[in-house]
Amino acid sequence: MGRIDTRLSELGIELPSPPPPRAARIVMAKIAGGFLFVSGQLPSWNGELRYVGKVGREFDLTAAQAAGRLSALNVLAHARAALGGDLDRIAEVFVCAAT
Repeated sequence: MGRIDTRLSELGIELPSPPPPRAARIVMAKIAGGFLFVSGQLPSWNGELRYVGKVGREFDLTAAQAAGRLSALNVLAHARAALGGDLDRIAEVFVCAAT
């Protein structure tokens, strides 16, 4: 178990199984030129979509934060799978969001 996995365990954080794409033939993670690219993730736990809707309509701020956290855990799950189980290979993180 690497440094990052050890820390996640100390914090009581469990990663879900990396979910397959929900539509089309989307590549969930790809290594290219020394970089790991992970596609956008949904708030699902082991394939079960947990949050569907809009903040302020179907969900309050607390639920929206939980959905965001779950989506981030799915990013880590796909990163771990793409890196052969070794999150310690991550040196830096850049976040790009489409607008």
